[in-house]
Amino acid sequence: MTPEQGRALWQLLLESVTEDRPYNLVLQHVLMSVLVDIVEKRMELSDTFAITIGERIAFLTTAIAEQFA
Repeated sequence: MTPEQGRALWQLLLESVTEDRPYNLVLQHVLMSVLVDIVEKRMELSDTFAITIGERIAFLTTAIAEQFA
């Protein structure tokens, strides 16, 4: 795949999201994958970021568990 082909596919994907069809599973998967890659890299590079994310995960996990208890 060329960069131009990748850009064209990205544009088509964005154009498929409309007010009537706001959710696209391919777009959701791509965005989640990119987000995971970014977070993983930041976790490797920053102790402060790792602590902050860890604390948020712990807080949310506890809150959700309490909600369903």
